[in-house]
Amino acid sequence: MKAFYLLLTTLFTISINVVNSQSYKKIDVTRKGLVNDGKTDNTKAFESLLASVRANKTKTEFFFPAGIYVFNPVPKTVLVGINLSNISNLIMEGEKNESVLQLKGNTTYKNATYLVNTNENSANIIFRNLVFDGNRKTLGKGDEQNHGMQISGKNIQVLDCEFREWFSDGLRIMGINNVYADSIRIENSRFIHNGRSGVTCQRAFRNSAILNNYFKNNSDQAVDFEPTGKNGPYNNLISGNVIENNRGKIAATLSGASQKYPNQKVTFTHNIIRNGALQAVRLKDAIIEDNEISVDSFPFGIELSRMIINVTIRNNKITVPQGAGIRIYAANNMFPENIKIVKNEIKVSSPGILLESVKNDFIIENNSIVRLKGDEDGNGIEVVTKQTQNEAQSISITNNNIKDFDNGVVINAEKSSIRKITVTNNIIKAKNNILTKRNPAYNTTISEASLQKN
Repeated sequence: MKAFYLLLTTLFTISINVVNSQSYKKIDVTRKGLVNDGKTDNTKAFESLLASVRANKTKTEFFFPAGIYVFNPVPKTVLVGINLSNISNLIMEGEKNESVLQLKGNTTYKNATYLVNTNENSANIIFRNLVFDGNRKTLGKGDEQNHGMQISGKNIQVLDCEFREWFSDGLRIMGINNVYADSIRIENSRFIHNGRSGVTCQRAFRNSAILNNYFKNNSDQAVDFEPTGKNGPYNNLISGNVIENNRGKIAATLSGASQKYPNQKVTFTHNIIRNGALQAVRLKDAIIEDNEISVDSFPFGIELSRMIINVTIRNNKITVPQGAGIRIYAANNMFPENIKIVKNEIKVSSPGILLESVKNDFIIENNSIVRLKGDEDGNGIEVVTKQTQNEAQSISITNNNIKDFDNGVVINAEKSSIRKITVTNNIIKAKNNILTKRNPAYNTTISEASLQKN
């Protein structure tokens, strides 16, 4: 049996197995040698239980009654406390989040350390109602790869769990040996006070969902797409999450691995970010919609750069008292193109929307853009060419409501020309409806500009 997630506005679908736990053999781990007293090392006892699962290949549910289960990762190149490599058809279930799997304290872990690890051959695993505790306050200086869980494999679900006090990331998704981590589901879980990110998505992963989770007081991005190597992220959904009090001002990143392997077909929707921004590079065929994003003392709410192709930013509420609402710009000769920015509510200091050295086919329409405050000249929408390698063209700015800026729309052909730009049917309350600047040193022009009914 499979569960299908369909978001009608984006035509996003994923398929993840739903497990009938009645067909699983249930084992109370405290009756098989594990001790939940917060002191006893359970690493060897649990490995003995796993050995029988590997040998018999039976569908098994390990039940962890309430208590604290200490694990001391086995010393290898990578230190692993619970090694689920090559394991399939396993459920690890806790008791109403009172079952804590804890990294042994008063220890210095000098190598990469994971409390739980799966590999590319792991499949059909569920973690539910468990707390994964990194015990960071008692540790010495840890390795930057000290994570609560590293997930590879297929059809792996993390449901109603908590990841707290990890030296690095609470959970990391990672394709291995060019094999995708596939159909991963992280839902209704909490990521609290981790030393780096809540969830990190690295290397090849696809068809996965990060749904309805809560992130608080993580030092770096709460959700961090930072893929490396071959095969970029593909067809993933981030929806319904709440991110607050993030100590790093960038709350979420949606980046691809390279120009050849971008982050493709990602949907970021119905998320609430309190005091944090959204950032992405190398993004293709993506949708950012129905989010609430607010950030103090930071230069932008949403920033997209380098290879940005076919992206829709729609129906978001963005508040940035000291910066820009949406900034899209070129870098390393990679020019954004085919972008739609529609129906957003943007409250900023300035500018509301900033396009720097973009290329072709931009639609900016039906946005509400209001200036909150600011001492410098404020622009509602600004299009500027800051690189000589490109000519911006086919930009439509229509039906926007722009209020309380010094300049409503600014078209600035600073280092290359701008062609085929339409500014029409906007409601603008500002000192100037449109301001055009040209730099004669570069012989730039603004041509085929239609300015009507504003």
